[in-house]
Amino acid sequence: MSSGSKKPRSASGVDALGEAASRQMRRLRWRVTGLIVLLVAAILTTFSALVVQLDERSREAALETQLLEKTNFAASRIGFVNSEPDLEPLGRLDDNVVVGLRQAYDEFYIVSQGQLWGEIPEISDEDLLAYVPAAVDALDDNDLAWILQIANESDRPSRAVMQQRVMDEVPEPITGEAYRQYIIEVFANRGIVLENPTEDLRRSRNSLLTRQAGIEAVDLVIDEGVEDPFDIDSDGRTLLARGVPVRGGGEIRGAVVAAVDPGPSRAAHRSFRNNLVMLSMFLTACSAGAAWLVAGRTIRPASRAMAQQERFLADAAHELRTPIAAIRATAETAGDDALPRVADLAGGAAQLTDDLLTLARMDADRLTLRREPVRLDLLVESVVDDNPAFNVKVVGDDSSLIVDADPNLLPRTITNLLNNATRHGGASAATPAVVTVSRGRVEVLDSGPGIAAEQNEAVFERFQSGAESPGHGLGLPLARWIARAHGGDLRVGPGPGGHFILEV
Repeated sequence: MSSGSKKPRSASGVDALGEAASRQMRRLRWRVTGLIVLLVAAILTTFSALVVQLDERSREAALETQLLEKTNFAASRIGFVNSEPDLEPLGRLDDNVVVGLRQAYDEFYIVSQGQLWGEIPEISDEDLLAYVPAAVDALDDNDLAWILQIANESDRPSRAVMQQRVMDEVPEPITGEAYRQYIIEVFANRGIVLENPTEDLRRSRNSLLTRQAGIEAVDLVIDEGVEDPFDIDSDGRTLLARGVPVRGGGEIRGAVVAAVDPGPSRAAHRSFRNNLVMLSMFLTACSAGAAWLVAGRTIRPASRAMAQQERFLADAAHELRTPIAAIRATAETAGDDALPRVADLAGGAAQLTDDLLTLARMDADRLTLRREPVRLDLLVESVVDDNPAFNVKVVGDDSSLIVDADPNLLPRTITNLLNNATRHGGASAATPAVVTVSRGRVEVLDSGPGIAAEQNEAVFERFQSGAESPGHGLGLPLARWIARAHGGDLRVGPGPGGHFILEV
């Protein structure tokens, strides 16, 4: 390919996949992407479910621990003296803590079991208020101050003023005491005297539990033995409560119940869950984009291999068409010189087939080198084989001419260069080409017209050959690939004539 008159022609192979193969690759890419996204989504879903469950349990456990600490603290400070409860060490109750202590009878229990005592008439609001003055009179100054929540006021009002203020707006504990007096009077009218028919219910001032809710909670702990956390309704909202029994004289005498509003904690949990779901969705979307890129990179070698295969098949079909047609035409017009002509054409077709197979093995990275020490000058001389069209010059001693090379592939590179010099450079016995062998280098210089500078790289493209060229445009591309596989290169040299430099 040292002739400057030839015009390169385009390769007939395709550079990209065909439509059917492209669709197949796209489907494969979508499947790989979908598989990765499903895997990521499954992992994130499982992880999120575990984290959400762990967060819920930790929040509930924190609430339950808080309740248990409050109830245990209050219960530990309640004592009994002569079977009577001693509440002095209790002091002011912690927020949202209820202490319920039973004495001889539980009036509310009696009411709920009315069939044991006969029907107890319902009391109207007017009748109930009639018992309020007596209930107020039964309270001492401390009780009044606690009810009025004026314990920290500097000007302590007189008892009469405090009673009047209580009467103006009767608090719930007073109505409970008034109802107790009503029950006592009902039973007294029936000849039944109740001894200490009270359930002493004490609450913190800021307790979330109403009196009725506190009584129900204490009943659950005392009567039903409920010690695990439970929900209870108090003034229209659901509270989380937990209680511990209070024992005195070997018997359960009451219970301490603590309550907490789980709303803020559960709202925080819902917010955490929603944020985690949004984060999982975002990560899944990101994984879809990443999976698409990864899938593209993953199938790119397969796409390249399929494209190379299609290109090879198209090139092989195109290039083999010419020698086969020539062989057929020669056979149809057989003459005395037909057999030699057919033999030459068949040899060319065999060489082309061998080049195409080598090309396919190169593209598939199936062509490996078997290196061993080789004398470069002896290798060139064996290829030249005393051909008068080539004049071999050796520069350097024997040791400097030894290279590590594949003894089967490297001769092929040199053969392709010599064939190029013969076909395009006019190398003959009259005008021999000069082959110079030096340290790791072989130069072939012929007397042909040479190669235009703008064509220095084009001559190494596959199937680039002139219109009048007898070759197929594979010799130089194969020679360069073999040179580069050895760590060297093949390039066009400077100067007049055809000049190629092989470095190994």
